[in-house]
Amino acid sequence: MTLVKTTITQILIFFTMSISEAAWLSPVKLTDNYATDQVPAISGDGKRIVYYSDEDGDNDIYLLTLNGRRWSNPIKLTDNDFDDFLPDINFDGTCITYHGGEGEQRNIYSIEEKDGTWGVPGKLTDGIKRDYYPSIDHNGEKITYMARLDEGDKTYRDVYVIERKDGIWQTPLKLTSATVENIFPVMSGDGEVIAFHGRAFENADRDIYAIHSQGNQWTAPLLLTENDTTDMQTAINGDRTRIVYYWMETYQSHMTPGANAEIHLLEFRDATWQEPVPLTSTPLYEYDPTISADGKRVTFDQADGTSIEKIGIIEEKDGIWGSIEILTDSSISGFRPNINSNGDKIVFYGLGTTDSDFEIYLLEDADNAATIHGTVVKADTGEAMNGVVLETQPGRYLAGTDAGGNFTLKVLPGSYTITPQADCYQSISPVRVKGIRKGEVVELTIPLTAGNCFPSVPSNPQPQNGAQDQPRSVTLRWQGGDPDEGDEVFYDVYLGIGTEHHIEMEVVSPHQKETSYTPQGLWYDTTYYWTIVARDKEGAEKTGPRWSFTTIKASISGTIANEATGEPIKGCNVLLLSPENGMSGQTRSDAQGRYGFESLVPGQYYIFLFKKGYSVEYCLVDYGGESVTRDFTLRTAQ
Repeated sequence: MTLVKTTITQILIFFTMSISEAAWLSPVKLTDNYATDQVPAISGDGKRIVYYSDEDGDNDIYLLTLNGRRWSNPIKLTDNDFDDFLPDINFDGTCITYHGGEGEQRNIYSIEEKDGTWGVPGKLTDGIKRDYYPSIDHNGEKITYMARLDEGDKTYRDVYVIERKDGIWQTPLKLTSATVENIFPVMSGDGEVIAFHGRAFENADRDIYAIHSQGNQWTAPLLLTENDTTDMQTAINGDRTRIVYYWMETYQSHMTPGANAEIHLLEFRDATWQEPVPLTSTPLYEYDPTISADGKRVTFDQADGTSIEKIGIIEEKDGIWGSIEILTDSSISGFRPNINSNGDKIVFYGLGTTDSDFEIYLLEDADNAATIHGTVVKADTGEAMNGVVLETQPGRYLAGTDAGGNFTLKVLPGSYTITPQADCYQSISPVRVKGIRKGEVVELTIPLTAGNCFPSVPSNPQPQNGAQDQPRSVTLRWQGGDPDEGDEVFYDVYLGIGTEHHIEMEVVSPHQKETSYTPQGLWYDTTYYWTIVARDKEGAEKTGPRWSFTTIKASISGTIANEATGEPIKGCNVLLLSPENGMSGQTRSDAQGRYGFESLVPGQYYIFLFKKGYSVEYCLVDYGGESVTRDFTLRTAQ
């Protein structure tokens, strides 16, 4: 063993030594934006990743491609006015399936690459039912999915399969009957077995089922577990000999304090499915398993009741399953891991402690790993710093410090600059590791000195989030500030409309100092979404949550248009008079030709319209307490 000591700064000290090379590298952040990137799937060959993101307002499918050692920027594969969710991808990454639709509607789609060009998404189901959660085989020739049909007070869920013959996707084939709710089907890599969990309507327990392909037919569902416990969320290996799922004594959410779940394994051996065996047995909640093609590596999500969930893996060697290895630390809360065929890449989505939203992350097993291990301390006192996030460039490997200020970065050989990220602290000088080699361990201490603090996250919105019946003249207010005394903070106000899944916001007031803003041109009975980005003079910024409010309904409203052209008429004077109660009002139509009156008492109202160049119009409207819509067309004056 060779020991080398080099002083970089006053208390930055390096040591190097050799260790075993094979190891899982630290997580790499593959996306970094203000969008929510979720539920990735990785191709069997480990060269492509698909996921869905709301980067442009609604959810669309995006693709990342491995070029040499670098992952590409995201490529948008779908672009429509509805949401696309939960993609899956075949072995070589040339065929992708997902479900999408507007409102409650969901259909199964596929999109393919031919000669280096991605085609137009093809709709594979008819939309009569709500079709969800597609899973595709390695060859891209079979897709299984779950269809939901609501009838009266019952919800039926069945498993379907779509097969491609002579290059054409066939009519979906129903594989189950709705005596059981059949949920989350997954396809084996060879397309010969479909695994899922189901529940009888009169039974709260969930069990594991499998359907086998026999030539041109599929068998009836085979019950693999039958007990008084909860078995759910299956994954199946490439040659259909192993199924993993998670087990609970009684159903509990992973968010429930003290909840426990285990990963269990079913194995097909001696021409039959064997009894399940537990792969994990901890007091924690292990769920959402996926399995490599050879069935020897299983990855999963581990929750312990805190806000941080970790990605774990368990591996079989020489016929014996080992202990759990945790692959992420407190710097990221990770969800929905997905492993490639070789079992050497895991992709997941996560929320890092420095992230404002979910991003896509990658874990990779390498046979030439190097290790950077160290401690982060306060420069003035030497006190260990917990919760510091460290990121490398290049590579974007991530790690976080524990209560003792310790961190470990597993990286590929090379030279790196390490950036510590801690609110109100900064490194004394750049932290550089040069020429770390395969199998080496570098030990260092990183002192941080007091520095710029991030602005406070905008909070305490007024009106409160989700508020109803707000006046069109509402003023938006929030709480801001900065921990640094005297540091100026500027705010960008974003405002827009849409639905929960399709929101289009734009900056309506940039770089303002005030913590209030009164928007102009709000309309009746409309839900508006808004958020605030706070930024200090050093460029450090924090984005607040997305809030919403809904404006008051109009008593009487409508539109005014040109009779000949149908174009809206702006600036038309609208006079309201009631001979019964003496109420009156006056307004002007906006750029969309809209007008409205609010807070009227029931009664009869005359509406008069005056606009230069147009004839005068009027009508009598009966207002009984519910909103009334009255549209007008005006003729040009003769």
